[in-house]
Amino acid sequence: MRWIHSLRFVLTSLLRRRRMDQEMEEELQSHYERQLEAYLAAGMSLAEARRAVRGEFGGMSGLREECREVTRLGWIENLWRDLRHAARGLLRQPLMTGASIVSLALGIGATTVIYSVIREIVFMPPTAHRPDRMVSFWMGHGSHVSYQEWRDVEIAGPLAGIAGYQMEREVNVTLGEETRAVLPFLVTANFFDVLGVPAARGRTFTTADARAELDPRVVVLSHGFWQRRLGGDTGVVGRALKLNGERYTIIGVLPRVMRSVFGYGLTPEVYLPLNRHLMPDLYAPRESIVSLIARLPDGLTVTQGRAALMAAGERIALTYPPGRKTFGAIDRFESFTSTSRLTEIPVTPFLTVLGVVVGLVLLIACANVASLLLARGTARYRETAVRLSLGAGRFRLIQHLLCESLLLSLAGAGAGLLLNEWLAGVLNRPPLPTPIPFEFHIRTDLALVLACSILAVVTSLLCGLLPAIQLTRPALAPVLKQDEPRFARSRLGLRKALVAGQIAVSAVLLVTAILFVRNLWRATVVHPGFDVDRVVWAEVALVPHRYTGDKQRLFVAEAAEALSVLPGVQSVSYADGVPLTIYGGSTRGGDLEFDGASRHVDRSVNWIGRDYFRTMGIPLLTGREFAARESGSPVIINRRLAEMFAGGHALGKTIRVERRERLEVIGVVADSKYRTLGENPRRAMYFPYNPRGGRVQFLVRGPAAVTPQVNRALRELDPSGAVESRSMRDGLAFALLPSRLGAAFLGSLGILGLVLALVGLYGVIAYSVSRRTAEIGVRMALGATRASILRMTMKDGLLSAGAGLAIGLALAFVVTQPLAEFLVPGLQPADPLSFLCAAIVLGMAAVLAGLAPARRAARIEPVSALRYE
Repeated sequence: MRWIHSLRFVLTSLLRRRRMDQEMEEELQSHYERQLEAYLAAGMSLAEARRAVRGEFGGMSGLREECREVTRLGWIENLWRDLRHAARGLLRQPLMTGASIVSLALGIGATTVIYSVIREIVFMPPTAHRPDRMVSFWMGHGSHVSYQEWRDVEIAGPLAGIAGYQMEREVNVTLGEETRAVLPFLVTANFFDVLGVPAARGRTFTTADARAELDPRVVVLSHGFWQRRLGGDTGVVGRALKLNGERYTIIGVLPRVMRSVFGYGLTPEVYLPLNRHLMPDLYAPRESIVSLIARLPDGLTVTQGRAALMAAGERIALTYPPGRKTFGAIDRFESFTSTSRLTEIPVTPFLTVLGVVVGLVLLIACANVASLLLARGTARYRETAVRLSLGAGRFRLIQHLLCESLLLSLAGAGAGLLLNEWLAGVLNRPPLPTPIPFEFHIRTDLALVLACSILAVVTSLLCGLLPAIQLTRPALAPVLKQDEPRFARSRLGLRKALVAGQIAVSAVLLVTAILFVRNLWRATVVHPGFDVDRVVWAEVALVPHRYTGDKQRLFVAEAAEALSVLPGVQSVSYADGVPLTIYGGSTRGGDLEFDGASRHVDRSVNWIGRDYFRTMGIPLLTGREFAARESGSPVIINRRLAEMFAGGHALGKTIRVERRERLEVIGVVADSKYRTLGENPRRAMYFPYNPRGGRVQFLVRGPAAVTPQVNRALRELDPSGAVESRSMRDGLAFALLPSRLGAAFLGSLGILGLVLALVGLYGVIAYSVSRRTAEIGVRMALGATRASILRMTMKDGLLSAGAGLAIGLALAFVVTQPLAEFLVPGLQPADPLSFLCAAIVLGMAAVLAGLAPARRAARIEPVSALRYE
């Protein structure tokens, strides 16, 4: 219990100091009077008694200090006193304090926002009760197992619970008059029990929902779908929802913050019970349908859980035919909290760049505050010298000065958290335009507050340590005698170095930002090889089990006929994929045999209807397009692939695909973009249209004004089909999304860094003017012109800016090299125009930042200046 008394003593000493001082004073006075009465009783006179007591007790002031030392907590009390003193000092200079807090709020706020985004995408585990006990794994040398294999391993019971899930193709959801396609998440009946996630409304699936004899047509909704599509209807449980034209009953709504087992912000909108008797209504039956997750029993490590699962798999494999013995193998066995997936996601390099860039912004903010603290401390040289001459320790003074930077950093961190809260609300609102809804659930929690607090401490050291060291080593004699050189400039050296560093870092940020803005511009204006202004793209998601191959061909022919008679339509075609969209066709690699030689060729492939190239505006170089009913085995290739033939003459020749069928080249078309706007020219092959699943892409050549009519005509043909029509230019939004995100994030951080650096430059020139007022007066009294004063004042700031710019451009040349993979072809990391634009912008901004204080210096009156100080 001693620690409780110690803690109580510490808190009392810090928070009730005045009461303790009063009690000590009363105690001392009591001892003094008691001793005085004893001497008086011994026969001494009052004066003799008082002299005797003073001789015994000593001076009361010294005795009070000795008693205070007994109750004092040393550095804790000193720190508390320094913090109060620093707070009073900062409040007396609101302009400097406000500028510092704003700089740190922007720097810390930007860092906190980017940290929140990176944490949400990469580090936040899927939603589960005790996610550290959850694992995902692969069995049988693959990421999927069959439904029966999941049942077998679940019944074997090596772990606390094993669940399966699948997400393959869309289902059509009908809401009122609108039908849209969503990607469902099919899960086993025990999925939510294994996760330990209850429904926010209603309930989740149970084992009964998956039994063959019961109707499995129940659905659980995500919170986002419930809010966006159903208006947050509180009576949603028990309502009917049409999926693929069939009635499903809504039994529950998941919690608002529900991160799927995929992670990375991917959020399925509807959950259906995985049941192989239900499967034909949704998809064609498949053997391998389930990915697996499991919960580890308490006390079982990941390694032990893997061993137990492997042993169970080997026992189960003995009951299977010989060809399936590998079911006992475990390829992966990872905890939900594992960071190994960092190497798997393609955005990791971009997030790394984003983290480095925001760190540079924070450095600029710290340099800004360091300059302001240095300026404030320079005016306190005499105060510091007096303290040192009276015996104050240098460490004690550094602690006092660091308290100021700590208070500023804490205030900046608090403002940064408020900024993060506002921006998080903006980021949490709209899902990104991706096939699977991508949602952020950023919120201010204990981990974020702790990270921000650590950042505040680190920032306080970055801001305050260098100025504190610089300001606690003055030459005592000249300062105490006020005999410092009147026109000395040496004290501005550190501030100039900080400004040069700010400009250098800002140059790196600005080059990176301009590079990504140019990348976005080039991606926007680059010609994709097909017409984006006179083509309307309509995609129709059909209910798969309702359309066999022949029935889907008939639907496509009827739809093409209905669209071709619309006013303003010039031609209509259809395809399996549309270039530069998420449904952009397939990419394949394999051997192609032509001209008697076989080569491995990576190519894009697409299955297209008649008039495809005329509708898309892709030039037909030689040959012809596919007919309505094509016979034989024809193929159309692009120019890039045709160049592999001898002399580039491919028309009429044959291509053998992977030593199987021979295809006759009936046409050669111009090259175009297929997967991304930034890709290098790719080889491509086109085949006659053949139904491949339930999704059809219709292409209509005509003005964008026909889009509503296209939508209406397709919906009338099949109300259960999900139809979405848009102009081709609008359809390329997904292709431009990476460039837009990069330009938005890096451009914003580049502008923020530039503003902070210029504030620092303005501050150093303005402070230089205030310190050199007397010198300027002498110069003007001796005949200096206003123009010469203007040049002299601008010179200091521009020299610092020029040095920082040169260093920054050299650093940018090195730093931007890893960004090559994010840039469109033809745009290099060392793009001269980006470097030139950054140099011009920084140069002009530096001139503007220094012009106002320089003009103020040029207007100084000599008489007033000579009386200065």
